[in-house]
Amino acid sequence: DKSEHESEDSKHEHNSVSEKHAMETKSNFSSLAHLVPTFERKFHEKVSEKLKNFPVLIRVSKIVMFEMVFLIFLLVISGFFALAFSQTIDSFNPRNNLAIGRDGPGLAFRPRPQEVKSTLIEFIHGGGGDWKGLTKSINKWYGTYGHGKNPGGMVKCKWDYIQDKHRRCHVSRRGLIDWSYHARCTKPDNYGYYHGRPCVLLKMNKVVGWEPEPYYNLTEVERLEKMPRKLKDNIVQTWEKNCKGKGVEKEEKCPNLRMIWVSCEGVTSADKEYAGPIKVYKLHGFPGYYYPYWNQQNYLSPMVWLQFRSLMPGVLVSVQCKLWAKNIKHDPKSPTKGGVQFEILMK
Repeated sequence: DKSEHESEDSKHEHNSVSEKHAMETKSNFSSLAHLVPTFERKFHEKVSEKLKNFPVLIRVSKIVMFEMVFLIFLLVISGFFALAFSQTIDSFNPRNNLAIGRDGPGLAFRPRPQEVKSTLIEFIHGGGGDWKGLTKSINKWYGTYGHGKNPGGMVKCKWDYIQDKHRRCHVSRRGLIDWSYHARCTKPDNYGYYHGRPCVLLKMNKVVGWEPEPYYNLTEVERLEKMPRKLKDNIVQTWEKNCKGKGVEKEEKCPNLRMIWVSCEGVTSADKEYAGPIKVYKLHGFPGYYYPYWNQQNYLSPMVWLQFRSLMPGVLVSVQCKLWAKNIKHDPKSPTKGGVQFEILMK
């Protein structure tokens, strides 16, 4: 009995030790479990305390986030509408070109003065002159017509050629020059500025889809009171040379009269006297087969040279150039309507 009692006491002591060890282990785990949320809570408290010292930073961050979201929203909406709008646009032609071409195109000239709004061509001719800036202005525009600089889609057009949207007529630089004159409108001759025989380059402004209505009726030409007599005689000579006696159809609608004629003269009688004869060549205008302009790739505008061969030095001369076709209108109060006006002063 005594041995059994001793064994029961030893078992009881062992169980009590095990329970005590388990309770100690449980208390250790529970203390660790309490430490984690306590640490996290203290961390958030410290962060919040620091942020309380920077209220502006919180507001700025909120504004930045809002702006970023709003910007992304705008970009998505703008991109959608831009894509939808691009589907309605022609790659070549503007949506509405009627207002631009209602009265016909105007003219532009080279060289351009350094002052953007100025129309005065002023220079000193001769070896010590200051004309080099003007010749550079011509070279900058005239140089784009060099061989091989605008390849593709180019054809040598005839008088009955009809323009399309994929081809363009060849513009010959050599064909525009009067090679018989000693001071020619060429780069080696400094476009006449060295010799006091300045050349001015004219080109028409581009109007998509606009096509000239030529003067085929010589009687109608004679009735134009504002057209210079010299130009009228040139039109008659062109008809007599190319179409007279070559059939009724050709006489009534001469292909060589399919032109936008150009006239240039002094604005006043004094300007006409001091300007002297103004040579316009070679065709005295722009052939109609260059039009309509359809925004063709590498398109080159036709051009006309005019040259002052007896310009009076030291006198400011005002010159007005006009385009002539049935659907080109002029306005005495607006020289740029259907033409251009500029001043030239040679010293």
